[in-house]
Amino acid sequence: GISPLPSIEHLFATNLRLLKFDFDKMTQKYKATFDESSLFRTNTKGVQIILHFLLTKLFGKAVMEEKFKECSPFSSDQKIVKKCKDVCFDLVSVLESQSKLPA
Repeated sequence: GISPLPSIEHLFATNLRLLKFDFDKMTQKYKATFDESSLFRTNTKGVQIILHFLLTKLFGKAVMEEKFKECSPFSSDQKIVKKCKDVCFDLVSVLESQSKLPA
């Protein structure tokens, strides 16, 4: 018979692993939950860490260090987190303007 299609969570986790996202290392480093079942649940800290990881892959470490020199997406201070969200939205806007993201 036909095998069932993998879940979106499994596909997303597989793609992150292919990009060298280490779920175990990130869980230990940031005390956040990273597993297939938690990727699409309310997991704000996890989403911030994954977004930062993906943006680093797209823009490079030097650009990310410059953009995030005054804030940390991993902070518990909500003002700092808000500033980092703004930086992330700006970076995503750059990708959209360069047609590197689907419209």
